[in-house]
Formats: sequence, structure tokens, C-alpha cells
Amino acid sequence: MKTIAIIAVIAMAGCLLFLLARKKPVGDPMRRLATAAVARGDFQFMALLHEDGTKTLPEVPDIPAWYFETTGVNFLTVRPETQAPELALRMKSYNDALYQELKAQGKLHMIEENITRVKADHDKNEQTQKGN
Repeated sequence: MKTIAIIAVIAMAGCLLFLLARKKPVGDPMRRLATAAVARGDFQFMALLHEDGTKTLPEVPDIPAWYFETTGVNFLTVRPETQAPELALRMKSYNDALYQELKAQGKLHMIEENITRVKADHDKNEQTQKGN
């Protein structure tokens, strides 16, 4: 009888280990999306474009707000049937995950270089307009 009980306990433990090994990691879906975006070289943050034409731009550390007004975002259109607060939360979650992933993979410098280039182009255009 002891032998059968020991074999049953070992079999149950084996089944439990097998099931746990097969379980997929849950993880944050926005983190997975951000990781995939960085892997394919897509460093665009998300912003919301409301039906009335107003925009909700990202707020990301180390990246000035004017950058998102000129470049660097993919717009999600907010329609009346969509839930704007839920979309705003998803946008923030994705942007935070993208920022963290860029930092983790050492690619944030690419955004910083683009910010510098966009600023230089903007300053150059202003100087050209003042000269005319």
C-alpha cells in the first residue's frame, strides 16, 4: 500500500510539473508590443487623435513635448463609440513600456539623436525665414 501511495504522489507531482512547464508566461501585453516594436526598429510612440481634432500627446521622460507635436508618434483615432479613458490608459502603458524597452536595449540614444536633428532643422528653418 505504501508503494502505491508513493507512486501516486510521484505521478501527481510529475503531472503538476508538466503542467507548470507548459504554462505560457502571462506578462504585460504592452511590454510585448513594445519589445516587438523595438526589435523591428519602430520607435514611434502612441498619441490619441480625438474626433474634434484635439490630440492627447505622450508624456515621456527625457523627450520634450514639442518633439511629439512635430514627429515621433502614431495616432490612434478616438471615436465616440470608443472609450477614451481606456485608450488613454493603453497609450500611456504602451509609451511607458516602449521608453523602458528603448532604455533597456540601449536604443534611447536613437530617439535623442532624432530630437537633436529635428531641433536643428527647426532652428535652421527659423533662421532661413528670418533672413527672407
